[in-house]
Amino acid sequence: MSSNNMIKYNTSSPDMGDYFKEGFNLFKQSAGTFIVASILFWVVSIASFSILFGPLLAGYMLIFVEKIRGKDVKVFDIFKGFNRFIPIVIVFYLTKAIIGIGFFFLIIPGLIFISWFFFVELLILDKNIGVFEAMKLNKRMSSKRGIWNYVILNVILVSILSILGGISFGIGTVLITPLVFAIYAVAYEDAFGEQIVEEI
Repeated sequence: MSSNNMIKYNTSSPDMGDYFKEGFNLFKQSAGTFIVASILFWVVSIASFSILFGPLLAGYMLIFVEKIRGKDVKVFDIFKGFNRFIPIVIVFYLTKAIIGIGFFFLIIPGLIFISWFFFVELLILDKNIGVFEAMKLNKRMSSKRGIWNYVILNVILVSILSILGGISFGIGTVLITPLVFAIYAVAYEDAFGEQIVEEI
C-alpha cells in the first residue's frame, strides 16, 4: 500500500476555466461509453438504495481519469471500485456524516468539508491508500491550492447537475453526469496526476 508521504500533488493555483474546457473535450472523446456507464452507475446505485454508491462513484470517476492517461476504458470498469470496497464504503459514509454536520450547523462549513473530501473515494482506489490517508491528503491538497477554488467548482457543478436534472425530471441527469464527472476528473488529474513532481 502506498505511503501518504510518498504521494505528490500539484501546489499551484488551479485554472477552473481550463477544467471546463478540458472536461468537455474529454467527454467528447468517449461520449458513448461515458453515457452508458452513467446509466449503469445510476441504475445500480438506485437499485442498491445507494449502498453501493461510494464504490460505484470511485469506479466511475476512475474511468475518466484513466481515459486522460491514455488507457482504454470500458463501461463495466465502473465496478473497479469494488476492489477497495470496504475502505471506500467506510470513507463514503464517514465523510458524508462530517459534511452533514457541517451543513446542519452552518452552510459554509459543509461546503468546505465537501471540498476537503470530494476526491477521497477516488484516491483510495487510484493511489491504493487507506481511509484517513486519503482524507488527510485531499484536505492538504485543497487547502494548499485554495479551498475556495474547490468550493466554487463544487457549487457550480452540483448546481448544473441538479438544475438540468430537475427540469428534465431526471432524464437529463444521465447525460449531464458524464460531463460533470469529466470536469471533476480533469481537476483530480491536475491535482494528483502522474505528471506531478512537487512533493507534500
